[in-house]
Amino acid sequence: MKKTIILKKIINFIYFSGLVFVIILPIVGIYILTQIYTDGFRYEDKIYVELSVLFIANVVLEYGVTLLLLYCIYLFKDLLSLFINLSFFNNKVVSLFKKIGEYLFVISVVKLALDLAPIVTSFSYLKVNDIGFSTVKKDVIHIGFKFYYIIYFSIGLFFLVLAEVFKKALELKQENNLTI
Repeated sequence: MKKTIILKKIINFIYFSGLVFVIILPIVGIYILTQIYTDGFRYEDKIYVELSVLFIANVVLEYGVTLLLLYCIYLFKDLLSLFINLSFFNNKVVSLFKKIGEYLFVISVVKLALDLAPIVTSFSYLKVNDIGFSTVKKDVIHIGFKFYYIIYFSIGLFFLVLAEVFKKALELKQENNLTI
């Protein structure tokens, strides 16, 4: 039980740190976007003045996935509370395992789609040179393929398997209680 309590404290720290991140991230993002669309965004000798809608949609989807991951951590926190209270074999434990597994599976699919979808980021910037400014427009295509979505998928499947195991254990416990 001591290890479960330590794990719950670590998960609480991760959860509350994630809450701070999720609250601060949109504020900083909105500030940066307003700076880009009003004054431009300076980087080295360039002033960026435009972002594509697809890029912004990608950022919004990533934020949604982060919220869903934070919700999974919240559910895991509830699951650990049940374990600390020695409530192992009940329908709520099975339900929490199943929800966490399904949400992690959704996260893995969305992450895979975001990694494989070509995101076109088009921007124009003013280049500072000796004569003055010149406008340059660029289209950059980002196609990524990272393997972190496999981790979400595997952990999601693990939680779904645990849900089935605990469901079977709950059925056996109820059967055992009826035979006595």
